[in-house]
Amino acid sequence: MNNTKKIRSAPRVKNPALLKSKPKSSSKRGKKKQGSQALRSSVSLDFYKPAPRQSTVKPKASLKLTPCALRFAAAIADPFGIAAQGACIPSCPAVNSQKVHAFSRFDATVGTAGVGFIAITPCIASDGVIAFYTAPTFTGSSVALLTANNTLSVGVATVNPANLPYNVSQSSANAGTVPAQVFGRVVSVGVRIWYTGTTLNESGLTYCYVSPTHEPVCEGPGSNLPMLLSTLSAFEQTEISPLTRNQCSISLFPVVRAEMEYGSVATPTAAAAGSETTLAVYPYSAGYPGLNNNYTYSAASLNVGAPVGLIMFTGVVGNTVHVEIIQHIEYTGILTAGRTTRDSADEEGAGHVMAAASIMQMEATNNAGQVVKPTMWSMMHSALVQVGNSALKIAVPAAEKALAALLL
Repeated sequence: MNNTKKIRSAPRVKNPALLKSKPKSSSKRGKKKQGSQALRSSVSLDFYKPAPRQSTVKPKASLKLTPCALRFAAAIADPFGIAAQGACIPSCPAVNSQKVHAFSRFDATVGTAGVGFIAITPCIASDGVIAFYTAPTFTGSSVALLTANNTLSVGVATVNPANLPYNVSQSSANAGTVPAQVFGRVVSVGVRIWYTGTTLNESGLTYCYVSPTHEPVCEGPGSNLPMLLSTLSAFEQTEISPLTRNQCSISLFPVVRAEMEYGSVATPTAAAAGSETTLAVYPYSAGYPGLNNNYTYSAASLNVGAPVGLIMFTGVVGNTVHVEIIQHIEYTGILTAGRTTRDSADEEGAGHVMAAASIMQMEATNNAGQVVKPTMWSMMHSALVQVGNSALKIAVPAAEKALAALLL
């Protein structure tokens, strides 16, 4: 028996260099390679462009108004709106004040010459004169309020802001004795009129004007320089529109620093008593302290202020217009104890509002006579954006959010 084991021979190799193992191709690696090639071929060349440089221009700062400045803007843009109630002037220093708004309503008439007018003298006293207006017996064609004897011109009547809480004696000092018991300043005044006659006689024009610097719209008693219709129509600031049942309105507000302050607390001398009374009761006459010599209304035994706003109208003799005047007034002094609410100082905001108000008035003049006019608040909002050079943002506490939502 042959116990010899067979020895297996080594495998035959054609080329020893081929003994090196080849990398086994994995199915996953193949798929990955194919996918990367497909991705590389599908990527746009824009992918390799450098990223655009970021702008270094800082965003424009937003214009912010405090609650007092916001209500100040509302009282100028829409004095009759609910948002204007409780308006105040955001001057510095902030003094707590009693905030009042009061209406005066009456009818004015086209005189025998086909002309009528309403002259506005903003007033803080209930027995002062808020307006001069024409009655049916008016025979003139120009604005002449008083005669040389300090009596009312023929056919001219007056109206008092009877709803105000304080009178002339409380708002002005007695010469050489005691100072006033209350001091006031006018935040804004709104005046609007509309035709109330028959449809058959509906005709004529309205000329709405506010003196830019609060100069008197006509000279004093007995003057040969009354305001003529031709003169008024030539002013750039005059808003001319048809006399219809759609209202024509004007807004008056402080234009100089003195009109934004309360009256003097000093006790006047006998010589200056008339001037002090005029300035205390008629704050918009502050730039013209000598007006008491020209506008002394002897029939009512008081000095009247400068007429700084004027609406003239034409039409059929005897036609009537209804007039509404609203005043927003702040009071301070001993008589206001327990009636005051907080004010806030915002000089910058007040400046923005005043600048925007000037732009708003120019836009109102340009839009006069249009069938569809932009609202006064929309014009004020647009003007504030121009002044602030940015979108309007309002910084108000939670209690004022309803007001901001109402306005914007």
